[in-house]
Order: sequence, then structure tokens, then C-alpha cells
Amino acid sequence: MAEDLNLKTIDTVDTQPFKKLVMTIGELPTSFVESMTYYELLAWFTNYLQTVIIPTVNNNAEAVEELQGLFTELKTFVDTYFENLDVQEEINNKLDEMVEDGTLQEIITAYIQANAAWIFDSVADMKAATNLINGSYTRTLGYNSKGDGGGAYYYIRTITNEDTVDESFTIALSDTSLVAILVVEKTLALKTIGCIKENASVATSKLNLALNYVNSNKNVPILIDDSYTFNAIDLTNYNHILIKGNNENSPITLNGSITISSNHNSFENLGITLNSDTTLLNISGTYNNFTNCKFYGKNNHTGIGANISNFCNHFVNCSFREFKQCLIISHNQNEFVNCVIIGNDSPEEGENTVTVTDGINVNFTNCDIEKGYNIINISGGVCSFSGCYVEGASSFYHIMLTAGQINIFNNYLNNIRVAKYTNAKLTFSENTISKNISDDYTVYPQEANIGYLVIMNNKFINSNGYLINIDNIRGVGVTQPCPRYFNGTTWVAGTRDDYICIFQQRCFEYGTNNGVMDAQILPIFKPNSGSTYNRTFPIINNLGRGDTYYDTTLNKLLVKTADGWVQYDGTAV
Repeated sequence: MAEDLNLKTIDTVDTQPFKKLVMTIGELPTSFVESMTYYELLAWFTNYLQTVIIPTVNNNAEAVEELQGLFTELKTFVDTYFENLDVQEEINNKLDEMVEDGTLQEIITAYIQANAAWIFDSVADMKAATNLINGSYTRTLGYNSKGDGGGAYYYIRTITNEDTVDESFTIALSDTSLVAILVVEKTLALKTIGCIKENASVATSKLNLALNYVNSNKNVPILIDDSYTFNAIDLTNYNHILIKGNNENSPITLNGSITISSNHNSFENLGITLNSDTTLLNISGTYNNFTNCKFYGKNNHTGIGANISNFCNHFVNCSFREFKQCLIISHNQNEFVNCVIIGNDSPEEGENTVTVTDGINVNFTNCDIEKGYNIINISGGVCSFSGCYVEGASSFYHIMLTAGQINIFNNYLNNIRVAKYTNAKLTFSENTISKNISDDYTVYPQEANIGYLVIMNNKFINSNGYLINIDNIRGVGVTQPCPRYFNGTTWVAGTRDDYICIFQQRCFEYGTNNGVMDAQILPIFKPNSGSTYNRTFPIINNLGRGDTYYDTTLNKLLVKTADGWVQYDGTAV
């Protein structure tokens, strides 16, 4: 290095060695150098180091961040010396002495060697280098080859007994007393640790090394920087892991599952395709977040998008497509916002788009939910759908509600039929409904006992279809009208022993009029305990007649008429 910079080509018997050193650099005319004082030469030499030598070094080794300290050290040393001298001769003698005994050259050479970041084309070239010393830095222009995207900085230090050489984060060198330690700054890119997309086993092994690293070094995200194939991704014992792509199309192919049994992990800006008939996201952990991710199945009849069996997992701006089942949810506080969930184009029975078996506050907000055998299949839990677009599936019933508490509010429903069983508590309100079939219904009770049902203020955007079939809306022949149920063939009179409240246009009245009517059915309250429960309602279109109570002795719901308390079918008590 010293020879390259012409710092040791001095004739040390010269009477003015420092001036001779400046002459040999060749940047100034000899006659001009002869006329300069040593102080002027020092000022020029310092500037020469800063403007010429540093760029020269940088052409061979970038990021020489601490090299500037050399010139500060040199100039401070000489300036401090000047402050204690009164004569120019002493100054000249000191500079000549530093050149003659090699001090000046050694300071520059040693400092550059220790603090410059030597550049190598690949990790293999760095491993073979012989000019690395403890405390120095290097940079590679690639991991396997120059320009492959795996370039990184390394810190060279003495190996210790605690070091594990993995050829990713800790790399062995030709000098076996030294190792190169990967310098990870804001993001850990997989290419910098030798991850390759052509080999799933290598890629999976490198990803596991990355997971171990970031698990011990929090707040360092893993960057998916190529279209890798992984055998699986296992976050069983890892918390607070962030895996992200450069954008939402950063592609991953999975031969197996992403298993998340831990907490507070995040996935961002990824496109993930499942290459087998298994579950893509198997989530039994909590507080995991997914943002701007696209999840794809192998084809329409394989794979499950996500099976979520624990609470507080959140999906924002994500999509699930081409699975035999997109979502299976069985726990609380799981949320989907601005998501696209599109099921099977040609589903078989049981290949549903969204399935909820349990869980309080399972919420879908502003989502697009389409296709599948049943678009939505709920058999438990407390679920809410609001601001969503929901479009018909291939089965006769698109939304299947067998149990649970379901709020379907303020959605756009395109050719939807809802099958409601007794144990499903349904609130169906403020939705916009589009129907192509004039005699088709929206809500189909499936059992004689209608159960809990609230239908209010839904709007049809055309004149086709009805919302529900009701017995004698105007109360002709019955004291309290009630929705009818569909037995698979025809509509049959239903019964009620739970809260039913209907204020709705475009209901079908079965009875005297047999036509489309606006329905107003008052709620009947059944108390949890006690012998009686009284509450006053206004009389609306003769649908109710004042106070009601549930007599626990008779096990009957009674209404007060002008003639006294009677059962709701008019039978005297």
C-alpha cells in the first residue's frame, strides 16, 4: 500500500526529506516546491491526502468512514507541536525526522490498513485474502459472485471460543485466527447470508439461521429479496419477528406450512403460494399481524389459506385465493380489514370460503368475499360483517348460519341467500341487496322455531326478490305474525320463543294478500329469570297489543289484550 502511494521512495540522506517527499509525489512543479515553506507544504500535503489519496483508496475499498481521523490526528499532532515552538527551523526538523524514520509513512499505511474497508467480489475472495487484520473492515460486492445482490460489510476480528462459524453471519478466513462478522444494519436481506432461490433446502436452512439471528437481535426485519422456495417456515419459538418483501409481489413458494405458535410476529408485502394440499398459515399464537400480503393456493381443490385457533390476529389489505377453504377461525378477536377473500370457482360440498366455528369478535370490515360452496359458514362465536361486498357461491345457500351470534350490517349483497337455523342469532340490517330472481328470498329460516332474528332497513336496488316470507303481516287471523321457514321444498308456518324484530320493506306476506308488503313485527322479550317480565310497546298496525311477559310457571309467553292475558296464538291462559 505504501509503495502504491509513493510514501517510501525518499532518499533519506537528502537535507530536506519532507520537501523531497512532496516532490516525489509529482503533483507540484519542483521549482514551486522549492519556494514553499514547510508549513505551506504541510497544508498542501494535508489537502492532497484528503482530495486525492482518500478517493484513490475508495476506488479499491469503499466506506472508509474513519480514515478522515488519520488526517485529523496528523494535523492535530503537528499543530500542537507548532504551538510549543517559536522557530521555523524546529518545525522543519520535526517533519524531516518523521519522514526519515518512517513515522509519517507508517502512520498513514497502518491507519489505512486497519480502517479502510477492502472490497472483494465475493465471500470466497474475502476468505482467501491475506491482508486482513484484527479490527479492520471489508466489503463484498456479492455473496457467491459479484453483483448477485448479496454484497455486505464485514468486521474482521479474532476468533473466540464462543464463535460458531456458519458461513452466513460468522465466516472463516484464510488466517484461521480471524473471522469475518456480518454487519447487519437496518434490515437483514437473505441474499447477504447466501440464500439462493434454486434450492429449497438451502433457502430454508438460511432462513432458519436468519430467524435465530433476529430472535436475538430485535427490531431487525428479515427481507425476502428474491423468489425463494421454502420447505416450510416455523415460528414455533420466535416472537417479535418481522418478515417483509420489497413489495406485495415479493414471491415465496411454500412446500409446507407457515407455523406460528408464537406471538407478536408480522408479515408485510409478500406474495405466498402454497405448493401442496396442506394449510398455508397455521396460527395458534396471538397478536400476529399480516399487511399487504397475497396468499394463493395451488389450485381450487387443495389447501387451506389460514387456520386460526388463537386470539388477536389481524389481517389488513391481504388476499386469499384459490384454496379449497380460505379461512377457518375458532377463537376471539381475529380481524380482517380491506381484505379480498375469494373461494373456489367450482367447489365441492364443504369447500367454503370463510368458516367460523367459535370466537368472540371475529370481524370482517370492508372486505370482498366471494365464491366457494358456502361463502360464509358459521357454527359458533360472535361474528360481524360490515362494509363488505359479498357475492353468491355455487350452493343454493350462500351464507350458512347454524349457531352463533352474527351481525350482517351495511354490506352490498349480490344474489345472496342466507340459511338461518334456530341457534343462530342473526341481526341483518342496513344492507344493500341485489337480486336477479323475482321470487327469490334473502333470509331462509331452516327450522320451525325461528329463534333470534332482527331484520331492519335493508334496501333493494331493484324490484326483484323478497327479504323473507312472513305469515299475515297485517295480523289477519293471528295475534302475532311470524316468519315462515323453508323446509327444503316449500314455506311452512314458523313459531317463535325468542327475540324477533322486523322493520323491513319487500317482505312476502303469506295469507290473505299473498304479495310483497312492508313488515313491522314487534319484539317479544323473554327474561333470563323471574316469574314475570313487563314491558310496554306502542301498537303498530295491530302487530302488538301492549304488555308482554314470560310466565315461567306456565312456560308460556303471554300478551295482555283487552280481555286479559292470553297466549300469543290467542289461547286463553
